Amino acid sequence: MENPAFRRATPILLSRDLDKTIQFYDKLDFRQVARYDDYLILRRDDVDLHFTRWPDLDPKRNSCACYLYVEGIDALYEAWLHVGAVHPNGKIGDTAYGMREFAAIDEDLNLLRVGERT
Repeated sequence: MENPAFRRATPILLSRDLDKTIQFYDKLDFRQVARYDDYLILRRDDVDLHFTRWPDLDPKRNSCACYLYVEGIDALYEAWLHVGAVHPNGKIGDTAYGMREFAAIDEDLNLLRVGERT
């Protein structure tokens, strides 16, 4: 029997209001691919972010996160910093495990860890 192979993973993040999620991620250059009553798909380049509507979400209790591998992290950091998406404790820096990283956070407190191999 042949071993199955994983090809891709897509995070499903939470959103209290899909319209506000679209507005926020539009500032980060993600574009809407599909929209349903309680579900949203956004894309930038080859990265999809999926959101499910969770109107009773308490953002302080949200533990959703994803890691985005990018190229050109310094320019991306400056762009996202300019629109207020960078987490106050998520400043850009190099890690011991060979990544240059920063953290961004959306209005529902979904954490986006962003990194590029050094």
